[in-house]
Amino acid sequence: MHAWRSGTPGVDQLEQIDAAVPTPTAEEALVRVETAALNFSDLLMIDDRYQVRPPRPFIPGQEVAGTVVAAGERCGLKVGERVASKVLWGGFADYVAVRGDMAIPVPHGISLAAASALPVVYTTSMVALTESTTVKPGETVLVLAAAGGVGLAAVEIARHLGARVIAAAGGSDKCALAKAHGAHEAID
Repeated sequence: MHAWRSGTPGVDQLEQIDAAVPTPTAEEALVRVETAALNFSDLLMIDDRYQVRPPRPFIPGQEVAGTVVAAGERCGLKVGERVASKVLWGGFADYVAVRGDMAIPVPHGISLAAASALPVVYTTSMVALTESTTVKPGETVLVLAAAGGVGLAAVEIARHLGARVIAAAGGSDKCALAKAHGAHEAID
């Protein structure tokens, strides 16, 4: 399979390689990666500045979506099922092993590109707005860096929760993007 490998720190040091297809455990499924999200945490991991530091060389990529091509007997997934999943690393490859309890089924009608933002980006925003605090209808939420992945997800979720959403982003294009995702106001 094709994969991107990080042998030394720096995104400019990534190299495309041929790698062995992972072998899933009984609790995992092998997923053909159709989309993978690139998150700020991936860049930090590649630079050895993230809390998780895999042994080098490693294949980065923590957020994927694709189709199950093999399923362990205890993973709860079926061959042919479309899923999105968080993985520790390894997502920037043609195939990745995903834990069955981390996989999110993706209904038909939802693109895998959109679904690939669910496991990290949307979950991060959802936890921040519903567990770290509890946003209630009528409250005002200020979202900083509102044009990034987590920021856009926070704008959409806060709006869905009934909050008045003020987005802060750098530049008119980013402000327009935040407004297109539901911000009531945007501040450059």
